[in-house]
This record gives sequence, C-alpha cells and structure tokens, in this order.
Amino acid sequence: MTESTDRPDVRGGGGESPRAANAFDFGRGDERAGAAASLSTVADTVRRILRADTASIASFSVADRTVTWLATSGFRNVEAEGGIVNPLRGEFAERAAQASEDETIIEVRGVAGDLPTSEFPLHSAEGVRDLALVRLRARGENLGVLAVGFREHHRFTAEERQQLEGLAEMASLALDNARLLDTLGAAKRVWEQTFDAIPDGIIVHDDRMRVVRCNMAAAETMGLHPSDVAGMSCAEAFARIFGERAAAYHMRPGTARTTSSFELQAEDGRRYLVSVAPVSSLADGVWGLESEDVQTRSDSAKDARAEKDTTTEAGKDTDANSESRSQTAELGLHTSESDTQTSESGARHTTAHAAQAWSVITWSDITTLAEVQEQLARSRRLATIGQLAAGVAHEINNPLAAITTCAEATLRDLLDTPQTAALAAERQWDYYLEEIVRQALRCKQITRGLLDLSRQKRARREPVELNRLVGQAAQVFEQRARERGVSVESRLDPSVGEVATDEAMVRQILDNLLSNALDAAREGGRVSVATALEGERVRVEVEDDGPGIPPETLSRVFDPFFTTKDPGRGAGLGLAISLTFAEAMGGTLTAESKPDAGSRFRLWLPRRTPERQ
Repeated sequence: MTESTDRPDVRGGGGESPRAANAFDFGRGDERAGAAASLSTVADTVRRILRADTASIASFSVADRTVTWLATSGFRNVEAEGGIVNPLRGEFAERAAQASEDETIIEVRGVAGDLPTSEFPLHSAEGVRDLALVRLRARGENLGVLAVGFREHHRFTAEERQQLEGLAEMASLALDNARLLDTLGAAKRVWEQTFDAIPDGIIVHDDRMRVVRCNMAAAETMGLHPSDVAGMSCAEAFARIFGERAAAYHMRPGTARTTSSFELQAEDGRRYLVSVAPVSSLADGVWGLESEDVQTRSDSAKDARAEKDTTTEAGKDTDANSESRSQTAELGLHTSESDTQTSESGARHTTAHAAQAWSVITWSDITTLAEVQEQLARSRRLATIGQLAAGVAHEINNPLAAITTCAEATLRDLLDTPQTAALAAERQWDYYLEEIVRQALRCKQITRGLLDLSRQKRARREPVELNRLVGQAAQVFEQRARERGVSVESRLDPSVGEVATDEAMVRQILDNLLSNALDAAREGGRVSVATALEGERVRVEVEDDGPGIPPETLSRVFDPFFTTKDPGRGAGLGLAISLTFAEAMGGTLTAESKPDAGSRFRLWLPRRTPERQ
C-alpha cells in the first residue's frame, strides 16, 4: 500500500518530453498507423470489457531504463495514440519489468490518495487510485505491460483476473506484432537508404520495360526525383542518361534480357560500364505493385471487414460476459484481417513470380578509369619504342652524318666552277643533292625525337609565371598565324600565379600544341589560348576551329609516329613527346574533339611548392 498527495506532470520526474523517441517506431506511413490502431483497439476493448476507467499498453527498455506508453484509453489529459516516455523506477514498475512468470498480475493501490507520483506519473495525473499491471510476454521475452486503472477503489474478482489474463495474451500478440513490424520497417529504411547511397546508377524494370524503381544517383543523372522516374520507359531513361543512339541500340524491342556487361560512350563523351542482371524471382510486395486481381481481392476484404464491424457494434449493450464475447469477436477481426492480408500477399506473390522479364540495370562512370588505362597503355608503348630508339638512334645518326657531309661536299664541288654548275643545273643534280641533305636532316630530327622520348628526363620544379610563359609563346606564334589569316586569342586567368614546374618542358609542349592548332585551323580561322585555376591544378588550353578529329582517330593521337598531316609535314612524335613531358611534370595532356567542331588540347599541371636548391 502506498500513498501520494501531489499530482505530477505527465512528463515524469526525469523531465523527458512526452513525445520522446518511441521504443516502437512502427515504420512509416500506413504501417505505423496500422500498428498504433491495433494497440489502441486492444486498449479500448480491455477498458470496456472490465468496465475500467483507464487502460494502457507500454513497452519496456531495460537498457535505457524507460517505459514507453504506446496506447491509452480513457485518459483525459493524454492523446490517444500514446508514445509517452517515463523513467523506469519504483518497486512496482521494476517488478513489472522483470522477466518473471511467478507473478502474472500486480495490483497497485493508493490508500490515502492517488497512485505514487514517482512511479506512475501518467496515471496519477488522471486521478487513478487502483491499478492492475499484467506482464505482456511473447517468445519467452517480457515485452511490456498492460495497465488497467480505476479512479475509485476497486478489488479485482477471480473472474476479472481470468478475463484480464486472457486479454493480456491478445495484447501480447498485438505488441509482438508491432515489434516485428518495427524491425521490418527499420530494415526497410536501412535498405532504402543503402540503395540511395550507392553512387552507381541503379534501375529496376518490369516485364513491360517500365522503370519500377531507381536509386537517387540514377534520378539525379536524369535531373529528376526517383518518384518521377517510376513508370518511365527504359528507352526514355536510357536516352536521358546515355543519349538517343545508345537507347535505340540497347533498348530496342525484343532484346533478350540476359546477364551481361558492356561498355558504352554517352553523347557527352563520358564512358560507362553497364551491367544487366535478370531478377529470377520477386518476394511479396518488394516494389509495392498490385495487379487488378489483387486490388479486387483487397476491396472484397475491406467490404467484409466493414460488414463484421457493423455486426460487432450491434452487441455492445449486453451484460459483461456478453460484452466480453462481443469485444473478443472484435479483436478476432484482426486475425481475420491478417488472414485476408495473407491471401492478398499470396496473390501478389503469384503475380510477382509471373513477371519473368524483370531486370536490374546498373552503371558506373569509368571515364577517369578508362583515361588512366589509356595513359598506362601509351606509357607501355612509349617504353617499348624508347628501348628500340635507345638501341638504334646512335647507330643511325653516324651514317646520316656521313650522308649529309658527302652530299654537301658534292654540291659544293659542283657549284665551284661555272661549267659544272651549269651541268648540275641542266641535270638537276643540285636539286637532288639538296633533297638528300634535307631528308638526312629530317631523319636526324626523328632520331633526336626518339631519344627525347626514350630518355627518363626528370622535370625541374622551379617557380614559373605561367601566364607570362603562355603569353610569350602566343605572341611568337601570332606572326606565323597572321601569314595564314588566322587570329590568335588569349584568355589568361590572373589567379593562376606562379607554378612550380619545368619551364622548358612547358614551352616545348606549347610550341607543339600551337603548331598543330595552326595546321588544323581553317583559312581565316581562330586559335585560342587560355589558362585557368581548378582546385589544386592549373589548366593550359589550346583550341582551334578546324575540322576536328574523328573518334576513331582521337584515341590514337598520342601514339608515336601517328599523324594525320601530309607526308613530310610531321613525324608523329610531337604529341607523344608532349605527353611524356606532361607526365614527367606530374600532370597530363588530354584531347577533346568532334567532327566539324574543332579540337581542344588541355595541359594539366599540379600546383606544388618549388624544390629546395
């Protein structure tokens, strides 16, 4: 027996918010509403059967030392949906929370007033004097408690105790279902968050090639929200992501959906690795789809429940035992409803298995990876050529020097006297000898390029005013460009400042890029040079408005000896050497081009501190 004279705040002694975190969150949306409604129905039923003033259901958290009131009935100062958290303390609350089967029902009575405020702040605020606590157990665990209260003194009869134990079993089942539903809802939320957190795009489509679900990465690629993508055709989604050509090829009607992986290039030039994995079977309700047959079953079930509700309400005015049977029948509706939902679930399961052509499509952006692989392949090719060049360059230079010397000496002797000079002019011997010298010098230039390509030259790291260097290179280049009517534009970013790099290498790269741009520019065209600062890198860009480079050629422009120029105008080593120098400086050289849209070459250099001398 305990006594209490003060009325507490329903928040309890700990000062917690009455809407603190709930031990049973019940998932979201309809799931939460359904679980809360079931517990509220149980609490209302218990109160009416036992003619009590209040009835409530709570769960325990022994670890957090809290008790959460999930459903209440008959309370004047508390909202019906519950969710109020109080500290777990006091003799009776501790006994109720213990996992003991010896004491099924615990009676708490107030002698000189209401219940003790420290143990039962929620019920004391309602003026409850006598309280019965019944443990709610399921699967061998103590889940919570069913509390039945009276505002006047009340002693429970044997029949009431028997009824209370029976109702407690139903409440235990409802609370256990709510707990399982909460676990399922939490797992679903984890799955959804994981699905949306994956950086690769994911699309799930049905047998009609309609998008059923996509993750956030896929939707953002299309500039939409995932809910806006649902129902879209796969062909339209592919067209938004990869372009019309890719959609027309890979999403054409009749294409078999087998496990496969393929690489494709989008219209914006980026490259993706796409994987298709058919879904062999689908669990019930995975994507929340319903066929018309399932919807019909659901509507029929709702009509049946409404009819049973009317039948149950007609028997509310009978005696206590009659009311008990009536309310028990009302609780039985949940079992019937569960059976109906099971039937619906089976129908959905059958419908899901009927979908034979569902697939999951994923894609990863491998543009950077592909560029790195291409650079690695180029480096290997350059290393092979370098080994060859190192072995033969010196041996070739010696005969070339002899050929050049002899040709020049012969030409000098032919031009020494008027008679031989006239004979040489008549027979074009002077032209032939001059051509021998020119081609020999060209061969020496090629071998020198090979040696430059093969040498592992270490780049210097000294402060360089990059804008000054680029401006000087453009100024020297303008004279040659003016002769062809080509204009030169410079856009230098003043924020670039000093860059620790090798000035000679940068200058040679610029000379090669500008020379190629002039050769590619149209008559009266334009060549632009620009610098920009991007994070921890500096970009030097050379662009022309020429005919552009075809895609099949663009992938080979950095290969040694590959050139699109006319014979005699280039050896195909300029870009290969430039790439070697760029990588030696810790940067890289990239090329972008489209037919009839010009070309753009970019030199990327890291912003680093100068080397110590």
